[in-house]
Amino acid sequence: MHELQQVNPEKEKATNSMITFLILNTSSVTLIPTLVISLRIQAGSAVPEEIVATTVFATLAGTVGGLMLHKFLQKRGR
Repeated sequence: MHELQQVNPEKEKATNSMITFLILNTSSVTLIPTLVISLRIQAGSAVPEEIVATTVFATLAGTVGGLMLHKFLQKRGR
């Protein structure tokens, strides 16, 4: 983010690249939710890895939703 700010002509305003980076960074795409799987194993779950598909779907939906909203607002002129 610091390097993106150095090339930013308007220091008080975030660039589209900065916003996209922030969306991707905060959405935290989780491919394998190891913490949740380990907690489910400790709790005695019969199928602890069944959460993987749901987690991947939820994180991808959040990422895609954030990027789509950003593009929509970008076209509207923020």
